[in-house]
Amino acid sequence: MKHVLSISIAVLAASLIAQAATIRVPADQPTIQSGINAAVSGDTVLVAPGIYSGWGNTDLVIQETSIHLRSEGGAATCLIDCSGTDRAILVTGWGYSSIIEGFTISNCSGGADAAVYCNTTEGTTTIRSCTISHHAFTSGAAIYASGDMIVEDSVITDNDCIGIQTEFACRYPEIVRCIIMNNTYTGISSMGYSSGGGECYPEIDDCLIAMNGSGIACYFRAIPTITRCVITQNNGLGISMTAYCPGTVQNCLITDNLGSGIACYNGVAVTGTVISNCTITGNSGDTGGGVAMRSSTALLTDSILWGNSAAQGAQIAITEAGSSLTIQYSDVQGGAAGVYTDPDTNLYWESGNMDSDPQFISGPGGACYLSQVAAGQASDSPCFNSGSDAASDICFNTPDEMLCMSDLTTRTDLVPDSGMSDMGYHYSVVPVPTATPTVLPCIHDGDVNDDGQITASDAQTAFLIAMGLVSPTGEQVCAADCNADGNVTAGDAQAIFIAALGLGECVD
Repeated sequence: MKHVLSISIAVLAASLIAQAATIRVPADQPTIQSGINAAVSGDTVLVAPGIYSGWGNTDLVIQETSIHLRSEGGAATCLIDCSGTDRAILVTGWGYSSIIEGFTISNCSGGADAAVYCNTTEGTTTIRSCTISHHAFTSGAAIYASGDMIVEDSVITDNDCIGIQTEFACRYPEIVRCIIMNNTYTGISSMGYSSGGGECYPEIDDCLIAMNGSGIACYFRAIPTITRCVITQNNGLGISMTAYCPGTVQNCLITDNLGSGIACYNGVAVTGTVISNCTITGNSGDTGGGVAMRSSTALLTDSILWGNSAAQGAQIAITEAGSSLTIQYSDVQGGAAGVYTDPDTNLYWESGNMDSDPQFISGPGGACYLSQVAAGQASDSPCFNSGSDAASDICFNTPDEMLCMSDLTTRTDLVPDSGMSDMGYHYSVVPVPTATPTVLPCIHDGDVNDDGQITASDAQTAFLIAMGLVSPTGEQVCAADCNADGNVTAGDAQAIFIAALGLGECVD
């Protein structure tokens, strides 16, 4: 019986694949919406390069169908220009799953709305390789989901609103390999239900979250897993978990935010918050520059807190009766004596902790590698080989794979961690370009990746150069310096992005 059933399923799947159609816009249908209307589940709506605006190309609706809406040439060649309308795409329907891939979506505006609005209960909307930018909502978001959603390999930038917002029925959102930067409000906001069950479990992996109003904010039973993220230069808290949000933050670099690096406001009875293998440095808050615990319980392990500042508890503050923090195998500037504690709170200072300069050093991926003789430095960081377990035994799951510290590195020569794990954030071992002398003439054209075209990817690389997160070649520095003022800044990255849309150009 099982064998017959398997054959039947295989025949049905083959039949569906055979029947799937590709509908081309504008060759087969004149507008994107007419292409969507002509499609049935399993079809692809393939959109040719160009700028699409006006009736039939904005305020699109994908309703009760599972299709693949895809641009032919990628986000750099295909723009959906809302021109001030309140929405680009609405995806709705019970149990349906569609994919939106390879578009730049810009210039929506309104009240409580979103450029891409996903409401697919019991279904999953995937947004892949898109650039979502220059939207303005008084109480909305560039991307909003009340059903499950995956956002991957996308850029959400320069929006006068929240970057990505998930709520209520969005139970298992995934945000992977995204750049979320320069949004006026929170980069990522996730909320479950305020009463009763209704937890949601956002997974945020391998993202750069920078220069937003705040970094990541979770509320009301949104229980996040945040891994391999760089959360930097936001104008508020790096990560906040408020009201029953006992999340996991593992192998993240949280630096230079104008608020606490991590703030936990969960309630003393809520257990399970874990912060591990994180480097938290350069953040500044009123209370708890590195980590702020208010009416919360958490474990901090294998991490580095150094160079943060606050009026109370430069590195850590534990406030409100019943709060507690357990710290082990971590390097905390000022040691246990430097942790601010309110009366009737608890600090459990366990084995393996230290108060020693971690000896950060700049390397191919950023400024928080650890000095190590084996990598060519004069001395070993005290955080070297000082973790709680072997590097091969400290592991975490991402949406795509399981990684261990032995797959990553704290060394500037990118040799993986081995033996006992090092404390703090571990970088990827994938090499990045090494710097070479600038070759004259210096061409300021925005083609940072030197592939003959200016795309959103060039803007991303320029931003990473501006942030000091990669070591570019001389030619890349010249190309990234869009305004030719001798400095690569976030403004250059934005100018290159605008050039990629065909709305401006660099000096050369």
